[in-house]
Formats: sequence, structure tokens, C-alpha cells
Amino acid sequence: STGDRSASSSTGDNAISAAFGLDSKAMAGETGAVIVAWRDGKRKRFAVGYVGENDINADTWYRADGNGNLVPA
Repeated sequence: STGDRSASSSTGDNAISAAFGLDSKAMAGETGAVIVAWRDGKRKRFAVGYVGENDINADTWYRADGNGNLVPA
């Protein structure tokens, strides 16, 4: 997804869910990945998480906090 405050979800093996707009959220299935935009005060950046690593769970919505960490939405 590309707009601000949007949502992106994907299913299937190794699927990637990407939300490029600010204040957005993303969700992926087993073995997937999520990419969510955030702003560090100067520029847009992207938080990336892989399902099964660093407490990222399948079928859970994630957003990026003000420090670029993925947190449940």
C-alpha cells in the first residue's frame, strides 16, 4: 500500500507485506515479512520484520513506533 494511514496484508509462504505510507500497518503470514514506513524527523525510513524473528508473529498487524521499532497495531 502507498497512502498514509493505509493497511497491507499478505498470505502464503514467503509473502511480503509493505505499507509505504506514514501511520500505516502491515501483516504477513507464516514465513513472511512486513515493511512499514516511519519518519525519524528528517526523512522517511522503513522498519522491516520477519515472521518468526524478534517477536514478529504471523497474522498480527504491526506499525512502526517513533523509533522505527515494529509494534503490534
